[in-house]
Amino acid sequence: MKARYFTFALLLFGCMLNAQTYTRMSYPISWGAGANTGERINNTSWIGYHLEFGHDVHSNSFVGIETGWVTLYDEVNNVTETIGSTTVTGNQYRYLNVIPILLKYTYLFENSSEYVPFVAAAGGISWAKSTTDVGIFRFNNEEWPFTVGTEVGINFDMDYSTKFQLSGYYNFLAKRDNLNSQAYWGIRIGFMWM
Repeated sequence: MKARYFTFALLLFGCMLNAQTYTRMSYPISWGAGANTGERINNTSWIGYHLEFGHDVHSNSFVGIETGWVTLYDEVNNVTETIGSTTVTGNQYRYLNVIPILLKYTYLFENSSEYVPFVAAAGGISWAKSTTDVGIFRFNNEEWPFTVGTEVGINFDMDYSTKFQLSGYYNFLAKRDNLNSQAYWGIRIGFMWM
């Protein structure tokens, strides 16, 4: 099953490269949100990257594919918790790794200035793995949940084809089998080439 998703992602990625109008690379700084993620992991995440390819469908509208990787991490001391059918006590190391594969629509609010705001909405799937390490025990939940995301940001023109971007984003992963719903948000700092 995983091989099919990976093959589909590579084919879609190749098609987007062939017909791309823009390429975007950015660095996300992320935080967990909601009860299942934000209360479990409340550290700032400095680990990740964001990659996007797209094609224009109108002068202000773009459709593309977004991917990347975000790792949320936290350490909690002296916790007793029942995970599945096992009760463990000790220091916990909690991780959430997410690799989204999202179809994305972006709308630019064109104006004559060097600063162009934009909004975006995305949907697709993500590979998500929640891990809890306690002593010698490791508890994993790995799934491919349905994912939706939003983004609001601003482009700063650097030259005719390069833009500096600053944005805020939010991603929500639906509950799937043993993995509870997850959510995270953050800011992205990066560049866009058109």
